[in-house]
Amino acid sequence: MGGMARPRTPVPVTLSELYQRAVLAPRTGCLVWDGRMNQDGYGQIGISRNHAAELGIGQTILVHRLAWELANGPIQPGLQIDHICRNRPCINVEHLEAVTSSENVRRSDAPVLSAFRLQAQRALQREAYKTHCVHGHALTPDNVYADRRGFRSCRTCQNERSRVWRAANPGWRQRYK
Repeated sequence: MGGMARPRTPVPVTLSELYQRAVLAPRTGCLVWDGRMNQDGYGQIGISRNHAAELGIGQTILVHRLAWELANGPIQPGLQIDHICRNRPCINVEHLEAVTSSENVRRSDAPVLSAFRLQAQRALQREAYKTHCVHGHALTPDNVYADRRGFRSCRTCQNERSRVWRAANPGWRQRYK
């Protein structure tokens, strides 16, 4: 049974058009999105498949990111939009800031992340006191590899592990071409 498709509301092209779809929270100054929300509590808006293909983006846009881009231009690569007010449906650009992922996580109030962050910080502090690896190699700046989490490892030991693995897997180059 086919029915007529509901017409899409056009995507706002100015910040004032976007703000017309929000409700002002007088005590906080937040402009709370009055439309659809995703499962994480962020406002979202859908655009047509053709328009999304033209822009090279998905069909669903997070509204706070759209507000930021309408006010400030494109979001720089490697940055995320953080809600300073901690209110996810807020689209007030005065309550938004472009920050790195690590800064966004650091500011978050998620207790699980906080416990993980504290554990990782303590592990990094313990690592900083190490002068030699478990095999006795000196952990000098030339002989240390730091992964993306900040954990240090011995470059000499890593090279030895790689040599052993390559010897045990002689056809590895063909598999990874």
